[in-house]
Amino acid sequence: MSRNGRYILYALIGFVTIVWLAYQHYVDDGELPETTSYVIDIDKIRSMATAPASDLPRYVTVTKIAENIVPAGALVAGDGLSDAVMSRYSFQIVYPGGHVVLETGMTQEQSTFFDRGTYYAEAFEPMMKAMEAADLIISTHEHLDHIGALAVHPKLHAFAGKALLTHEQLEWAEVVHGVVFPEWFMAEYTPLEFDDYYRAAPGIVLVKAAGHTPGSLMVFVSFADDSEALFVGDIVFAMANITRQTARPKFMSDFIVKEDRPAVLDQVRALVDLHESEPNLNFVVSHDGAQIEGYMLDGWMKPLCEQSIVTPGGS
Repeated sequence: MSRNGRYILYALIGFVTIVWLAYQHYVDDGELPETTSYVIDIDKIRSMATAPASDLPRYVTVTKIAENIVPAGALVAGDGLSDAVMSRYSFQIVYPGGHVVLETGMTQEQSTFFDRGTYYAEAFEPMMKAMEAADLIISTHEHLDHIGALAVHPKLHAFAGKALLTHEQLEWAEVVHGVVFPEWFMAEYTPLEFDDYYRAAPGIVLVKAAGHTPGSLMVFVSFADDSEALFVGDIVFAMANITRQTARPKFMSDFIVKEDRPAVLDQVRALVDLHESEPNLNFVVSHDGAQIEGYMLDGWMKPLCEQSIVTPGGS
């Protein structure tokens, strides 16, 4: 081989090596730390959620607002480029005489922010009515698909006081995803301030989990039948992140989501540990359609419809 040929070969080997190392670092690496500094004090959370069974929620209703096609490897590092579905839901935690909306979804116009998507307008309308009738409205974080519909609800003035938004969520909503609340809301609303845990209602405790966004939360729910759930928001995009102990890839964290990856990895490790120590705790991953559909098939979750909306003091 000529000298020029060898130079070309060495350059090609170097280029392939760099590409391979970059792929491993940004696409295939979902490794979690072996230990975590993020503490989920489940005993304290349970004690804060405690209430008489008659005051606790009974079940969860759910509606799918939209879904998008994404590469499987964008959800779970190392899963490649085959198509996967990223579903977007709103949940309603139902009490005997009312309900709490958890995740408000987004309007059809807002949904165009996400590529390769399908929007379910017929599912959106009952959720908008559920917000009007809710006792409380909670979002796990300030991304468009979790809080967007609240910001533009035409009747927001009538129920603004029922929205439970933290200082961080309100401060960062427009910055991280362009969610713009009305000027009057920003001027009049007093955001929620707390350190680690907050009892939002009988059976419901908010758990601070900044990382995915500055205002990210998890929501623990204790039900009257002694079952429990932890809504983890977007700390993970799929339950497989927890069961397989593999995070989403670095390119998603750093370039697409632009989150605090070390904080999120710490939280995923904490969720893995909690899942192992609390096998009866129902984890709910906001974008895992297969998991949510499984919960519906089991009857643990029920579909939201206008007839199922519980108004305060109603049934």
